[in-house]
Amino acid sequence: MLTGDRADHVVVLLLDGCNANLLRSVIDSGDAPRLAAIADRGTHYRHGTMASLPTATLANHTTALTGAHPGHSGIIHNTWFNRAAAEEPDLLDLGQMFWSSNHIADDVETVFEAIHRTRPDAFTAALFEYADRGATWSSFDVVRGGAMPDLPGHDELAHADREATSASPMYLLGSQVDELSFRHAVELWDGTHGNPLPELTWVDVVLTDEAGHASGPHGELARQSILDTDARVGDLLQAVEAAGALDRTAVVVIGDHGMEQSDPHVDESWEPALSACGVPVRDVGGGFLYLG
Repeated sequence: MLTGDRADHVVVLLLDGCNANLLRSVIDSGDAPRLAAIADRGTHYRHGTMASLPTATLANHTTALTGAHPGHSGIIHNTWFNRAAAEEPDLLDLGQMFWSSNHIADDVETVFEAIHRTRPDAFTAALFEYADRGATWSSFDVVRGGAMPDLPGHDELAHADREATSASPMYLLGSQVDELSFRHAVELWDGTHGNPLPELTWVDVVLTDEAGHASGPHGELARQSILDTDARVGDLLQAVEAAGALDRTAVVVIGDHGMEQSDPHVDESWEPALSACGVPVRDVGGGFLYLG
């Protein structure tokens, strides 16, 4: 960092929902050697950074890939009320998720589009990324083309704690999705599909979010998810090294939002109280309020 040299390739690892303090704790413990090496060779925010509001997956994935805050990107939450179209997109719904990038505003540019605007022949890859508009190769584009992903079975998972996957269906699903995403990323770096080396490889790590929801953001499953992710990161970095590009590749580890435990008993909707006061309200996504 800060040497004046410019990387030829960039690998971005977005650890969805990962608590920054937990990540630092795991790195300091020595249990995540690949992520530790990335931090040691560069620079890091020890206590994380602030996500844009609302601190939700779709909103901040889009911000990370466009540089536009949720109020300007076209995607303002996981679900919201589109007044102009009189509809409620729900981008965590499987029937809509893979078309999430259709909601990005036309006057907003993704990093994939920016790369291709300046280097039309560049090869870019988006692995399980919602805001994938403009990527040369995209997991979601494969689905949009009619092919559903063939998730690996439980016994086919190379880097998954068996106790964790057996204990939590959410952990198992996150492991299956990430295993496939990293396999695809390795294949793209191996040139399996006849492609040039990716100038940008963007990987959304789902497991850290699923595990945090399953055990709480500081629970054992959340911690184990970082260990499993670290092993998958190792496979990808080995592929980059085998391609002879490791010293010319910048690796960036970010999150879309953090996570903290809330009081499970505080779950009252705003709607009854506002309605009792005579205020017409539409509650979308459990807290996005539209008055009038």
